[in-house]
Amino acid sequence: MSNFSLYLTTNPFNGQGHLTALKFAQAAIESDHRIAQVFFSGDAVLVGHAANDPASDEPNPQALWQQLASTQQCELLLCSSACQKRGLSAEGERGNVAEKFSVAGLGSLIETALQTDRLIQFPG
Repeated sequence: MSNFSLYLTTNPFNGQGHLTALKFAQAAIESDHRIAQVFFSGDAVLVGHAANDPASDEPNPQALWQQLASTQQCELLLCSSACQKRGLSAEGERGNVAEKFSVAGLGSLIETALQTDRLIQFPG
């Protein structure tokens, strides 16, 4: 069994990056591997905005990541500097960051990368 960290930089609403990463995570879990953390940076942090409300006929990456976090106890971390540039804040009563997502610095990614077997990037 291996432990993986995922690193996403792609916008959740453009292209297939998030869905590809989710399919990878599901396949890894089905093969008895573990996803320890998913770190979102750049435009990928937009997945953690509480006001996301995709059309009913479109995939909802936020809900899929939240489901993964609930069932696998993996962390969903949003890069703090990327959040600041895009108006996301966890201050106050959860600010505008969706449930199951947390804002963290790049050090969290580095720390988890050192503690897991593989860091896999899904670029934008």
